[in-house]
Amino acid sequence: MPNIESELKLKITDPSCLPELLKSQLLQSLAQQPGRKETLDTTYYDTRNHSLLNSRLSYRLRRHEENWTATIKADGSSDGGLHQRTEFNAVVHDPQPNIEPFADTPIGPRLKELLAEEELAPIFGTRFDRYIFDLVAADGSEIELAIDDGEIVAGDSRQKLLELELKSGASLALIRLGAELAKHFPLLPEQHSKLYRAIQLAGIDDGFPKDPPAPLPLHKESAQAPVLSTLSLQIIHQIHLVIAAQHAFLADSADPETLHDLRISLRRLRVLLSFAKPLLPAEEITDWQTSLRQWSNSLGPVRDLDVLYETWLMLNNHLPNHPDPISQALTAAFTEKRTQLVAEIYNSVSRGYSTPLLLGLWVWTAEWPDRYSEQNNASLLLFIVGRLNNWLKQFVEAGSKVDLSDETAVHQLRIQGKKIRYAMEVFAPILPGRSANFTKRLKSLQDNLGLLRDTQSTIGQLNKLVKASSSRKLHNDSGLLLGWQLSHSLHAKAEFEEIWTKMKKSCRKWLAKHSDDS
Repeated sequence: MPNIESELKLKITDPSCLPELLKSQLLQSLAQQPGRKETLDTTYYDTRNHSLLNSRLSYRLRRHEENWTATIKADGSSDGGLHQRTEFNAVVHDPQPNIEPFADTPIGPRLKELLAEEELAPIFGTRFDRYIFDLVAADGSEIELAIDDGEIVAGDSRQKLLELELKSGASLALIRLGAELAKHFPLLPEQHSKLYRAIQLAGIDDGFPKDPPAPLPLHKESAQAPVLSTLSLQIIHQIHLVIAAQHAFLADSADPETLHDLRISLRRLRVLLSFAKPLLPAEEITDWQTSLRQWSNSLGPVRDLDVLYETWLMLNNHLPNHPDPISQALTAAFTEKRTQLVAEIYNSVSRGYSTPLLLGLWVWTAEWPDRYSEQNNASLLLFIVGRLNNWLKQFVEAGSKVDLSDETAVHQLRIQGKKIRYAMEVFAPILPGRSANFTKRLKSLQDNLGLLRDTQSTIGQLNKLVKASSSRKLHNDSGLLLGWQLSHSLHAKAEFEEIWTKMKKSCRKWLAKHSDDS
């Protein structure tokens, strides 16, 4: 019979902590008996044309002591380190790949059709020691914790394997325990299965399908759904996107866009929490918002530097024949400072700084429907429109009296506009009418205010870069950049009134149309 496997994979980022983890007080307090150790040797098989992998299936033979188990894993999904897939197991008597043990299972006909007369051959393998603990969580959930220490092998290539798996328990119990462990040990949600990492190591990952994420929680029919439970699903989905963005940043931290995507995913998560605030205890949601804001703010200096550097490159492209040639002094200063800041962020993220926060928030959000009654009997759509109406009224009031020379007021207005835009983009599947044009107006205003804000922050950033330098070229480059920014700032100020007039008109049109819906 098939088994639906559900496991939370967490990468142990510091191998030196393994002995301490195995003896940790948390594991000892939850363990029903001492942990046990198994040595597992696994080989994955496929046809010459990778018929199984191309169909999101895998066949493996695993040896434990003198026993062999054949396993078929089918389809599945991966979100935020939580992997779920259908698994078929059969005890076999020799290490030869054979699909006959699965002939009478639901996967049998599919295997037969895919493989026909093709032979299965080894493609890669894993070898590791597995430390297993049978745990009982505080809520009574039975959990199997497995710590794998070994390697993935593909031809002559080797990759260290060190991860923690929480399995054989309710999904929420796995995540709760993962959050608690991450408070004490450097753990990161592992986005990819051992199989997919082996595929990458073998260099055959181009074109192979990855585990897809779960379906989007919001769709047109969600408009009449209960508010709290539906918002809970949407926020959990956004947590998964943050984890994915974090994974992408760690894979390529030199690319400014990976950090930008991480900041945007975090901002959207913060907006969704803010949106749900009236439904939840103020003291609880405030704690989560504070933690997310602190993390988001820690990423800000690098992003500000990246924006300034993009402006510097634009200036270089516009002045190719300047009589006083632009030196590379400022470029070198940008590169040095960014390398330093990114290294600090990378070290923090790779050590799992955010893991207890994200997994803990995941658990808390998933518990909303059980912990808090549906305090608002309106449909999701009515709640969303009501919240947007309140935000838009505050936005119009702030924008109508903003002083463009007031850096704080400009920044706050821009943040208000971003919140509304992100909310409209998230809830677009259920919003009435067409919100795309509205969000375009918000984006235009955001860009305009961004030019003003960037100019105001440029002075401080350049001072930090050049204050300790006596380089004439560096000071000259900084002066050129500041002058360029000030010129664009004056242009942005001149355009603001027209952009704001259109924005205000759109806001009032929305409010007039939806005033009876809130």
